[in-house]
Amino acid sequence: MGFRRTSNTPTQPTQPPLVIIGAGIIGTSTAYFLTHLNPAREIHILESSPCLFPSSSSRAGGFLAKDWFSSSLADLGILSFDLHRSLAEKHLGAEKWGYAGSTGLSLVTRKTAETLEPIARAEDWLRHGASRAEAASGSHTPVESMVNGTDLSELPKWLSIASRPRIEVISQADSTAQIDPVRFCNFLMGECIAHGVHLHLHTTATRVLTDPETGNVAAVELNTGITIPCSQILVTAGVWTPTVLRELFPNINHTCPVLNVSSLAGHSIVYRGTPAPPPPPSTDGSALDTPPSTPSPEKLSCHAIFTTDETASFCPEMFSRHAAHGETEIYLAGLNTPNLPLSPLASEIPPPTVEDISIQRLHSVGRQLLCEGNELEIVKTQLCHRPVMPDGKPVMGRIPAEELGGVGGVYTCVGHGPWGVSLGPGSGLVMAEMLEKRGRLSAEVVLLSVEHALVGQESPLGIPVGGEI
Repeated sequence: MGFRRTSNTPTQPTQPPLVIIGAGIIGTSTAYFLTHLNPAREIHILESSPCLFPSSSSRAGGFLAKDWFSSSLADLGILSFDLHRSLAEKHLGAEKWGYAGSTGLSLVTRKTAETLEPIARAEDWLRHGASRAEAASGSHTPVESMVNGTDLSELPKWLSIASRPRIEVISQADSTAQIDPVRFCNFLMGECIAHGVHLHLHTTATRVLTDPETGNVAAVELNTGITIPCSQILVTAGVWTPTVLRELFPNINHTCPVLNVSSLAGHSIVYRGTPAPPPPPSTDGSALDTPPSTPSPEKLSCHAIFTTDETASFCPEMFSRHAAHGETEIYLAGLNTPNLPLSPLASEIPPPTVEDISIQRLHSVGRQLLCEGNELEIVKTQLCHRPVMPDGKPVMGRIPAEELGGVGGVYTCVGHGPWGVSLGPGSGLVMAEMLEKRGRLSAEVVLLSVEHALVGQESPLGIPVGGEI
């Protein structure tokens, strides 16, 4: 999957600047593809935190899927997966952000296997507190089934299969992959800055100025005292998107679907897996500074483990991934809470401690899923707030002017939930095409438009207030 870089010509007028509010993977991906579609366009990215990627873009697992989505997301899922792969091939992604194919395994206990119920829609696994693998199995035939006693040499060495008699290989490297999300995001931002994008850290928009004749966006005033002339604003502020919209557009319609974005908080633990092998000695006896240029096949493979276990009361998922310096990390998550309070800034959310009850529950599962004898060295404990819509699908595109009190030129892309990293590049490319007013988009996303977004009457994801999935 490639995309064509467009160069401005004397007959192609330069569009007025664009302001992107939110420097997560969606906003950064949009800016990245805009620099290729319209290299001359001035782009400003505003990040309210004093550092980059303090929330879900860096604290996600980094699991990528091609076709684990419902029909409304299918086109976007394929586009984004192909973009992930082409970016990795073009920019040494295996080395720079740990891109690798991934084998997906579903581990199920006998008791759970007897009580599993099919999930109607691919986005409903999160609503029902089910395993992500059930969304895949809804439209997939397991590649291979294995039980105890079968040759399991292809399974990762760190995985324990005790008490899990059914193991299904549900995906392989042609449809699932793995990255280190924070290194990928840093690559995208580095490319943006290299192509002239202006990054404003610890900066917020305080006021939107409009054209008195058209009502369209004309400029954005910042808390730094700067005013940026612009014709479009893209709000990609994740769970803070409703707050941004309410502050900048006080006349926003209270039924605007984007205001229904809410937070699904997720805890995670990152364990240290296999350390990087020591570099071979040089001919003079000193250590080489760089690792071997050709990684082994084992190093290039990753695994995604999904399990439904009634003893855990949630659906754990584990991803092995290649961290910096050649080390392997094991990411454990799946414990989600919908009602945790939000801090004003993502950077102000403190990481949970090992004494946190949610981390203790995750760690207990980690001890069960990781092979005996493996030392469970915790690299970090994390909490991230993922933006979700009531129907589980993202919303992207232009916000109609009548929803914002008559202000035109405002766009959004938000609500990707646990799929933000996987769908990030595709969403960014499609948003870039929308902002450039391309007649034909790279993916069909009409059912994800603001006009089609459903306004849910229940709490987000249908979860009772105070409940947990």
